[in-house]
Amino acid sequence: MKIVIAPNAFKGSLSAKQVADAIEAGIKKSSIQHSAFSIQKVPLADGGDGTLDVFINGAGGKIYKKQITGPLKNKIASSYGILKDGTGIVELARASGLALVPQEKRNPLWTTTYGTGELIREAINKGAKKIIIGVGGSSTCDGGIGALAALGARFKDKKGEEIEPIGANLIKIASIDSRGLIYQTQDIKFIIACDVLNPLLGKDGAARVYGPQKGANPSEVELLEKGLKHFSSFFSHITHHTSHIAEMTGASGGFPYGFKVLLNAELKLGIELCMEMVKFKEKAKDADILITGEGRIDKKTRYGKVIDGVIRFGKGNNIPVLAIVGSIGDIKDLYKRGLTSAISIASGPITEKESMQRASFLIEDTAERVIKILNIKMTNQNSKRNIL
Repeated sequence: MKIVIAPNAFKGSLSAKQVADAIEAGIKKSSIQHSAFSIQKVPLADGGDGTLDVFINGAGGKIYKKQITGPLKNKIASSYGILKDGTGIVELARASGLALVPQEKRNPLWTTTYGTGELIREAINKGAKKIIIGVGGSSTCDGGIGALAALGARFKDKKGEEIEPIGANLIKIASIDSRGLIYQTQDIKFIIACDVLNPLLGKDGAARVYGPQKGANPSEVELLEKGLKHFSSFFSHITHHTSHIAEMTGASGGFPYGFKVLLNAELKLGIELCMEMVKFKEKAKDADILITGEGRIDKKTRYGKVIDGVIRFGKGNNIPVLAIVGSIGDIKDLYKRGLTSAISIASGPITEKESMQRASFLIEDTAERVIKILNIKMTNQNSKRNIL
């Protein structure tokens, strides 16, 4: 039996690689003789936290450190990567992520993606002609203007004065000077790896869905919505009034939208891009079972998350998919899409904090229990019983 372990990170606890290692350790602790199965670990990411490490470890390359502007405009230590083929990898969460902002200071009106632009500029300076930007986990809702400003764009108000590139000032933009931007990014291909499918505007858009999660109150959410709508009005001649509702343009506070309209960036689902980069499909095509995982699985998982990508691959190749997760919400739709089962690592009463602190042990223990169940299947193969 070939088991392919393909989890995402457990946000705030473990990287995708650490999760895969814990699952493997649990499998090896089971009573099944190791000769009965083989294990292939393929950690995955969807564009959010951990994307840089997954891409570098999976495709080969080097990580470079750089001090940049954080989401609160303070200087922070960050990093970016260059793959073996010269492709630059930038993870927005490492420069402009929500985890970089203390709880009491979270508000997407005032945070900026400027530091993400600085990392992009560093990758360009290293010679990258193609740059992949993973955009999940942001603290921002600035339409990407912070990063674009770091790359040479200038956003001005009615007086012709340059404005600070933050979400609160989107509504103040009266003109956009992209000459410096075009000069600094000529001949560069940008690919945005998105972790969600949300459009820029509306009830499912960047501000109304994710603004509250980043610290915005209802009136601030509406201000951000108006600002993003105002920003998009400058490009109606390019987008024919459709780009603001296009899938993925609302990821990370509208970051993909700004890069799409000003730099012709290509938007892709992060999980699909990651699978391609780490050659997941080639490694998993002959698997007997796929074990994936993430911190939480719920009805939103189907919209671009790692688990859903693994489910779709499993269903298309008639391979059972098990998900080991921190917590479980409404997943009826995922069962219809092909999920075999989801197992929570919280086997008894436990707080979220304790679960996160003990994640490695709990994942290992859960994987051991899962494999013991699989052992029943293996010992009944002659009778063609299939408990999955």
